Amino acid sequence: MESSKRNVMIASFVAFSMVLSIVEWFIPLNFIIPGVKLGLANIIIIISIHFLTYKDVLLIILLRAFMTLLISANIVMLLFSLAGGLLSGTAMFVLLKIGKGHFSIIGTSILGAFVHNISQMTVAMFLVGDSSVFLLLPILGSASLISGFFTGYLADKLWKNTEIILKT
Repeated sequence: MESSKRNVMIASFVAFSMVLSIVEWFIPLNFIIPGVKLGLANIIIIISIHFLTYKDVLLIILLRAFMTLLISANIVMLLFSLAGGLLSGTAMFVLLKIGKGHFSIIGTSILGAFVHNISQMTVAMFLVGDSSVFLLLPILGSASLISGFFTGYLADKLWKNTEIILKT
C-alpha cells in the first residue's frame, strides 16, 4: 500500500475511533457496573486490522490513547486505555490475521472485549494493590460477551461497507 494512502487510513481510523470514544463518554453505563463501557472505538480497531499491518494498528491504539489523555487530562485513564487497547488489539489481530477464516469478527470482538477487561483489571490491581478486583471477573466477563457481540456485529457490517469504499 502506498505511503500516502496508508497515512490517510491511519489518520481516518484514529479520528473515527476518537469520535466513538467521545460519544461513548455520554452513554451512562457506569451506574450498572463501574467502569463498564461498550468499547465502540474497538469497532474501528477491528476494521483497521483488515486493512493495515500490526504496527499500524498499534499506532492507531497509541494515538487514540494519547489524544484521549489530551482531552481528559487523566493519566490513570491513559494507563487503562493503553493496557486494554494494546493487549486486546494484539489478541484480535492474532485471531483475525493468523486464524484467518477460523474466527468470526463477532467472536474476535468478544475475545477482544474480554482481554480488554482482564488487562484493565490487572492495571486496577496494581494501582490499588489488591487482587480482589478480580472478583468482578464474572460480571465483567458477562459484560464482555454483550459488548463484544454488539461491537463485533457493528464492525462486521461497517467492515463490509469500508471494503467496498476502499476498492473504488
